Amino acid sequence: MTGIKDFLNYVSVSGLSLSPDEKTAAFLVKQPDLEDNDYKKQLWVLDLEEGSSRKLLEDGDFLGTFFWEDAKTLFYPACQREGSTVCRRVDVHDGQVRDAFVLPALTGEIWPWGEGRYVFRRAERLGREEYPEDLSFLNQYDDGFEMIDEIPLWDNGRGFTSGRRFSLCAVTVLRGEREAADAGSVRRLTAPETTADSVLCRPDGLYYTARTYRGRNREPGIYFLPCGASRPVCLVEEGVYRISNFDVDINPATGRTQVYFTAQDSRSQCMTDDHGFYTAADGWAEKLPIEETSVCDTVSSDCVYGENPQFAVR
Repeated sequence: MTGIKDFLNYVSVSGLSLSPDEKTAAFLVKQPDLEDNDYKKQLWVLDLEEGSSRKLLEDGDFLGTFFWEDAKTLFYPACQREGSTVCRRVDVHDGQVRDAFVLPALTGEIWPWGEGRYVFRRAERLGREEYPEDLSFLNQYDDGFEMIDEIPLWDNGRGFTSGRRFSLCAVTVLRGEREAADAGSVRRLTAPETTADSVLCRPDGLYYTARTYRGRNREPGIYFLPCGASRPVCLVEEGVYRISNFDVDINPATGRTQVYFTAQDSRSQCMTDDHGFYTAADGWAEKLPIEETSVCDTVSSDCVYGENPQFAVR
């Protein structure tokens, strides 16, 4: 019989990422910590030729996300101090760590976006007077209720508030004798009423999932912000799908961008309906006819116990 404490022995692996030469894989290992009432994460690497794996970074040495800069170097946000985020690089062969640059903002998630440019996700809390939501629908109710800014027990104690947004921002890093982030180049890419989730940086622009708060919460949509543009293009409409993961590819037949994602149809009357694979192009989406494949358990467990759930189109 499995007891609750047996769950403390669960080890979750997620965020698998191959090096450019496909000889090394980096991944996150996450395990519950009863003493600190938290999850501890570590960054591991696997040598695909030898089949050996080893721990590269301990919990507390990095903030969560990472990406390959070349076949032997991983880039990651390491720590936060005085309103800034220290970014570092680590050599996956000898474990040597060196500073990259200091980002003039607080974040735990950063991605490369072309030469000398990076995109990061920043949490912003709005004051009541700044809320962009239309709350006029509340006027239909009698007096006697109180508006609150946060539901404190939501999401395993993390809390839910309509006054917090996760915006996407871009920054330019100046190359020289030492790298330095240009504080004056930091700019917000998403609107104040939008909160962004997953991000894919591509040469033609930025793909991301996001939801817009206008009086009430909705399921996220998928957006594309072309390089140099100020307004995104909606690829998958909000409020239709409970999107878990997504990827983009170029359709060789048409030359157009094709979006692939796993999701539940939020219009379904049954909340237990399995996730399915979907594809979207030119503003419409359809479910792929994959009958014998269930992605629900994989996606759900990765979201709860791991980080950076993902799949890739090949």
